Amino acid sequence: MMSNNSCEYVIIIGGGRRGIAILETLKDDEEVKIICIIDINEDTPGMKLAKRLNIPTDIDFIKFIKKRKRIDVVFNATGERYIDEKIKQLRPEIEIISGLSLKLVWGLIAEREKAIALQRDLYRNTIGILTSKMESKNIWAHGHPEKVTEYATLTGQKMGLLPKELEIIKCAGILHDVGKLGINDEILLKTERLTEEEYQIIKEHPVESESIVKSMEFLYTVLAAIRHHHERYDGMGYPDGLKGEGVPLSARILAVADSFCAMTAHRPYCREKTIEEALDEIKRCSGTQFDPEVIKAFEHIIHERFFESDIPEMRAFISQEK
Repeated sequence: MMSNNSCEYVIIIGGGRRGIAILETLKDDEEVKIICIIDINEDTPGMKLAKRLNIPTDIDFIKFIKKRKRIDVVFNATGERYIDEKIKQLRPEIEIISGLSLKLVWGLIAEREKAIALQRDLYRNTIGILTSKMESKNIWAHGHPEKVTEYATLTGQKMGLLPKELEIIKCAGILHDVGKLGINDEILLKTERLTEEEYQIIKEHPVESESIVKSMEFLYTVLAAIRHHHERYDGMGYPDGLKGEGVPLSARILAVADSFCAMTAHRPYCREKTIEEALDEIKRCSGTQFDPEVIKAFEHIIHERFFESDIPEMRAFISQEK
């Protein structure tokens, strides 16, 4: 039933245990449109969740459904007869799935979860291959994507990002420099300062990274973060000169994490900075290169991780960094 792309599904879910479970599973599914939730009790978890998701409840639904030209299917997770009768009065042609037929719903959910699991496996394998190629080509990049990803994810968590947004940051953090695979080794591994011409070639890597990742349709959500991780808050970055909040938040977060990790890493053409030095440099660039709000969150996680730790192993690590 769900594979019929010509159908437009309207899902009415009661607020009990089964209803809220279905809602949690399907609320982000682009193929399933939830336009309303109705229930006898306004205080059920399902009704409260509906309000948080801005999904209409009973009164709004009655007004909305009368204006609707065509509605195909209703999932009634409560089995309440009054709901069935109310809907049938408004739209006699609607098919109501309730009672024992809910097994069908759970079957569809199980199939969807299997498909998601397969997609995640493909995504992890693809990222693993690309990361290995990148690190084998550029010895200075060893461990860099993982460190950027870790710092960026922690910063996103501190800023209250949603799990879906954090997944974008994790994936973009691993793949943001994959475009460097196409750069000549003589430039990429050069131990002296780059010439202006060589620097311009290096600056092409965000667009090249985007181009590589774009070929994998299931990674489309990370493209903006990858393309724009070298934009600046003041609009002087590249490739598009985006400014302020015009730069995607995921890219603004990656920019801080990427710069911090680069400054504290061994590079043949530049002395590595200590944790304190790198953090001071990040803060110095607040409002110009970096988003001040991102820096606040980043500074917080750096202090939590390094300067407020009572773990002996962590203090030993900090001493080595210094």
